[in-house]
Amino acid sequence: MNKDCAVPCRGCGSCTLNCPSGLDIPFLMEAYNLYRRTGERSGELYASLARNPKLCLQCAHCAELCPESIDIPGTVRLLSVL
Repeated sequence: MNKDCAVPCRGCGSCTLNCPSGLDIPFLMEAYNLYRRTGERSGELYASLARNPKLCLQCAHCAELCPESIDIPGTVRLLSVL
């Protein structure tokens, strides 16, 4: 894992299995890492998705399944305000 990554997501997709909003969580984690690394706001990129981060219900089903123990709801909440 790149030491410069804010979120150590491997992109395994385990988190997406029970997402009631159908979010592409690995993609959102990648967008967050890009923002933290470069300051580039990816808002235009993920706002155009049918399932953007503002649809997150903060249910934490994703975090329960994450093998990296990432605070996915917290990260998605940060993305939704960028």
